[in-house]
Amino acid sequence: SMPEKPASPEKTPELPKEKAQPPGISRENLEREKENFVKLMMTKYTIPGLGPSKARALFDAGYRSVEQLAGAKFEDLARMPTIGENLARRILSFLAEAGVGQAAPPTPVSVREEEVKVEKAPENVAAQTAGGAKMEEKNVELRQGYAYIIKCERSDKAYMYLKDYMNKVRANVICVTRDYPEKVKQKYELADVPIIWLSNVGKENAVRPKDMEKLSLMLEQFISKNKDAVILLDGIEYLITNNNFITVLRFIQSLKDQIAINSAMLLIPINPSTMEPSQFNLIEREVDEVI
Repeated sequence: SMPEKPASPEKTPELPKEKAQPPGISRENLEREKENFVKLMMTKYTIPGLGPSKARALFDAGYRSVEQLAGAKFEDLARMPTIGENLARRILSFLAEAGVGQAAPPTPVSVREEEVKVEKAPENVAAQTAGGAKMEEKNVELRQGYAYIIKCERSDKAYMYLKDYMNKVRANVICVTRDYPEKVKQKYELADVPIIWLSNVGKENAVRPKDMEKLSLMLEQFISKNKDAVILLDGIEYLITNNNFITVLRFIQSLKDQIAINSAMLLIPINPSTMEPSQFNLIEREVDEVI
């Protein structure tokens, strides 16, 4: 029985060798890298519909950096069960606008080639949009049943999107605005569009900014009575200053549900610099897409 004892010391050294991995690819480092990726996606690149679990799924699928994700093929992302076509399209367009990589490269290219090719593209897109470019130049396709945030310093950009959509589709439109209705009708050529004026002036088409219940009821009635309804909700910042933020957030949540149920559309122009980043992020997560 004595010769059998040397066999056991030979087995024990093999166990550490199986567990030991190079520091660069250790499980701990990989998990740390994954969490850094998730944190970056949740803070710097807050894409509506992309939560921590989906960000981890992207990392596990091989997209270890934002640049790699921006250079992904649309069909590859769309095939992922946790992503799908809508979110894949949103991810690529969002990262392209943010100046990262290429939105949907037609052929596989290296990351360095992508960065060189599109380094100035987002600036050009932004300049075109500010100058009144049509939606096709930015590949934005507005759809019924969706809620959108339109990031802009002034509301002109939102009205540009609205007018472009009205030229293509027969829609029933209503606008909510802080500006005097007649000025809005003249400036944007919306003579036949009903306008709700956010004002404390006691007029028939005016709603006091604190009367959120009345505003909500008016919009819900308009949606339910009009097929293909479109709401341009201008003045979110004004509503927040006259109410608490949570009240306005709940109003948006309720309105978004009505939009989805009735296949309507919601356009919300917002200047992110007018509110706390955390507030903008919360509103952003409630909509389907940010333009």
